[in-house]
Amino acid sequence: MQGDRPTGDIKNLRLCPEMASFRGLVLAFVRDYIERFGVSPSYGEIAAGVHGGTKDRARDAVRSLVRDQLLYKVPGPRGLRLPTEIEEARRILKDAGEAPDFPLLPPAALTYPSDRAQERGAEEQGIDPDPD
Repeated sequence: MQGDRPTGDIKNLRLCPEMASFRGLVLAFVRDYIERFGVSPSYGEIAAGVHGGTKDRARDAVRSLVRDQLLYKVPGPRGLRLPTEIEEARRILKDAGEAPDFPLLPPAALTYPSDRAQERGAEEQGIDPDPD
């Protein structure tokens, strides 16, 4: 539907020496589109945005990017999303052959017990908390 389509300038990408592949063009276009409009582009918009592509070629490039975990598919229309920082870190570690066998979690906030809690713990263990 034409009315549901976001409007605005999206840089049109073309293959150039800095851009090694059509797949790279598609990834750059999808990132830029999501950053600008907050939703993923359709395959037709990807094909039009990278010049010289067809919907089928765009779909193949997206499948390849999803397989390599550079993009993620979610159910529904416009169902592409970028990886989170944790997903990206996990992919980089996996590619380097150092994938952790534990879940990556965000850093936890450190909390320290109050002085009174430490005194109670010392009293329970039979230690004089204030030897003076």
